[in-house]
Amino acid sequence: MGSGHQQHGLAVPRAPGLFPFVCRKDPSVPRSALADPPLPTLPAPRPPAGPPFARRLKRAAGPASAVHAGALVLHLALLAAMAEPGTPLLERLTAWDGRHFVEIAAHGYPDRFTYTPDGELTGNDLAFFPLFPLLVRAVHAVTGLGWSGAAVLTAQLALLLALVLVHRLVAGLHSRRAATVVLVLLVAAQPMSLVFFMAYSESLFLALAAGTLLAARRGHWAAAGACAFLAGLTRPAGVAVVVALAVAAAGGLRRRPGRRVRPVAAVLLACTGTPLYLAWVAERLGSPDAWFAVQRAGWDTRWDWGGRPGSSRWPRCTAGTAGWR
Repeated sequence: MGSGHQQHGLAVPRAPGLFPFVCRKDPSVPRSALADPPLPTLPAPRPPAGPPFARRLKRAAGPASAVHAGALVLHLALLAAMAEPGTPLLERLTAWDGRHFVEIAAHGYPDRFTYTPDGELTGNDLAFFPLFPLLVRAVHAVTGLGWSGAAVLTAQLALLLALVLVHRLVAGLHSRRAATVVLVLLVAAQPMSLVFFMAYSESLFLALAAGTLLAARRGHWAAAGACAFLAGLTRPAGVAVVVALAVAAAGGLRRRPGRRVRPVAAVLLACTGTPLYLAWVAERLGSPDAWFAVQRAGWDTRWDWGGRPGSSRWPRCTAGTAGWR
């Protein structure tokens, strides 16, 4: 017979792995020679380059930047159209409460009550909380801009940060499309959203409130408490952020009852922001209710405890017929 074959039922040599079976009667052929060779191991796929946080931030910054730019152009055009001829646009962006913030950033707070020539108590800059003018002072020192320009730039940077945080929060709860729609509704679809682009503290407060909720949702209690604390130094409405954080902390305690220290510590830290400023004003003016007296004298702002006919039984802030400012 030809090479590679034997007669009388002996083994037929073959290349390993070519046939599923072989007639094996020759004990000299090792079993390992009949097995198929192992398949090569492929390397695991590499993860995308860059840290996960940077990728998420980039995905959120794109829609936030686009919405901010479009809304800014829209509001500036409307403001220019409504302004009196010859009025500088920067002056319009620092009108009303913006003047108080610019004055605080440039010259600090007064150290006494202020009165009219007739001796009647009036409001003054102590009614405005300190974090926004402190940041304006920092931006002024870093950029060299004038006080008004630094105030407007501070508001724009705070608003851009707020939009990024709101987008991340809503995208985590729903979808990126829903988050973008929320941004448009927030800064471009309501008339009073103009104040986000002015030298007001609303944009900073929005950033801190969104940061509080986002950090609490992810279980970063130290960051959540710090953001809520700073919100309490930005506007009197910081108390609402504290309540929201307390609700989130209660939910976290129900899910993880063994981890109580951090959520409770975050809420306790958050509770100190607004009282800290009120106590400072009281010490500065020598009266326990100094901040409330300044508010009543300047803006007729008070708690009516539901005393108006037809009002709810819950406490309500009023300022004449204009509501809480």
